[in-house]
Amino acid sequence: MLRLRLRPVLLGVFALSLFLYGFYFYHDASTAYRDARTYLFVPSSYDWAAHPLAFPIPPAEMAVPPSGRPRRLPAVQHAWTKAQAMQHARASADMRAAVVNAFRKTYASYERLAFGHDELAPLSGQPKDPFSGWGATIVDSLDTIWLMNLRDEWERAVNFVAGIDWNKSTTSSCNLFETGIRYLGGLLSAYELSGERVLLRKAVELGDMMYAAFDNELHLPRGRFTWTDLKAGKVTPLEKQSMAGIGSFTLEFTKLSLLTKNNKYYDVVDRITRHFARTQNDTLVPGLWPVHINAAANFSVADGTAFHFGASADSAYEYFPKMHALLAGQEPLYESLYKTSTDAGIKHLVYRPMLPEEDNVLFMGALSVSHTDDGKKLVYGFAPTMNHLTCFVGGMMLLGGKLINDVEHVRVGEKLALGCASAYNLVSPSHIMPESATFIKCPSLDSCPWDEALWADSVKGTTPPPRGFRSVVDPKYILRPEAIESIFVLWRTTGDQRLLHMAEGMWTAISRACEGETAFASLRDVTQSTVERVDSMESFFLAETLKYFFLIYSNPNVISLDEWVLNTEAHPLRREKPRGS
Repeated sequence: MLRLRLRPVLLGVFALSLFLYGFYFYHDASTAYRDARTYLFVPSSYDWAAHPLAFPIPPAEMAVPPSGRPRRLPAVQHAWTKAQAMQHARASADMRAAVVNAFRKTYASYERLAFGHDELAPLSGQPKDPFSGWGATIVDSLDTIWLMNLRDEWERAVNFVAGIDWNKSTTSSCNLFETGIRYLGGLLSAYELSGERVLLRKAVELGDMMYAAFDNELHLPRGRFTWTDLKAGKVTPLEKQSMAGIGSFTLEFTKLSLLTKNNKYYDVVDRITRHFARTQNDTLVPGLWPVHINAAANFSVADGTAFHFGASADSAYEYFPKMHALLAGQEPLYESLYKTSTDAGIKHLVYRPMLPEEDNVLFMGALSVSHTDDGKKLVYGFAPTMNHLTCFVGGMMLLGGKLINDVEHVRVGEKLALGCASAYNLVSPSHIMPESATFIKCPSLDSCPWDEALWADSVKGTTPPPRGFRSVVDPKYILRPEAIESIFVLWRTTGDQRLLHMAEGMWTAISRACEGETAFASLRDVTQSTVERVDSMESFFLAETLKYFFLIYSNPNVISLDEWVLNTEAHPLRREKPRGS
């Protein structure tokens, strides 16, 4: 009798569990469970908030975040109905589960073999600490864990984060850029998703440490510093610093100011933004900035000769439209910086590659500028390159174009996103895009017929690259996210169902080639018939690559691009909302 009485109860519990599981994945995961558990906050052994500054900025002189009426910016996302969004989530359940399973397997191996360290070497199973040894994979993965509703992993991760000591490092120096995008961005995102206060407290500690790297007469950041120099106030900017290493703190520092009501973080990045605005038309390619900036000479850009959107420049450009979104258009500088630089990028860097299938797609190249021998004229040299890192540009233009109603940006962004996806298919049998390559540049962005003889002549005397490539400069694949990132943005802005099949093909290729017994590994050469795995897995694979695949196959309201903006490490930060929305 007891069994008969229990049966309806058990069936009811089972049905409720299924309902809650379905509700979570078919609705907005950013409103997932709220864990009432209290985590023990352990303060760092050095109080950076009390650190004496050599060049303090009086509060009265600090810039403050805009406090006006947030604008209602144009919609970014495709207009799915609620029923359509839920139907997509149901239809994509198998793909979403495959991505979640890949994350759980990989993260479980990290927990077992390298927990507390920055990375897991996936083949040897050894821990690695390239980012100060604060557990980069844990902090970088926090928001992915939350979005995937992995409660046990979440509790262990937050328990660890609550005790991080930013004063203890496994390295003698610190990379400020990586610390900002991985650690600070990860903490802020996880806090905004979960509301867990201990994460914000750790973010404030870290923000105060990072703020000390701006403590010089110019208030420009020192990109890499030793701990001894940081505490001694010896962090003068350098004559050659990367554009990204200077301009990629705006999202994280602005969000920290908004959450804490402490203006100092916003103030230092606002000063940098005004340097970008002041110098935008003073470079050898007006509208763009050189990859390296003379920070020691008060942000001098006149002598820079290399211009592209790739490594060392990328996220500085990326953050212009994202700051416009984060602040709901309240600071007009960001819209202007984005539009002017993107227009210049389209004019000088975008090109159409000659491809066997004559795909109507685009890539981003690179431009170098030099002087003639007499010094009287400038010589511009264009390189028809393709770098996996620059694949983010398609998504950036799609987002920015939607935000400012620029149809040309949206059109070019779509072709750039599809260009990177097409590069995956050009490489057989791996079907994975290499780190960098070159192509034959078409005469214009219009129709471009394939010329077999021209291609054959261009690769004569070399080891023939995959058909369509002029050369493969760097054949490795390090689990990068940028190609799927732009496909994700294209999916969210168009709702084009064909993109789901494209993403599935990319996922199949990556999982087939990179997944090992314990985790996913990088590849040495994607052009080889048998790919060789490399003992490396950066934390961005869990933070970005798997997150973008997961979001593509989730309800589109999960991290809606009309409500959230993702930093360059794919950490979602909540956008400011217009009143009444």
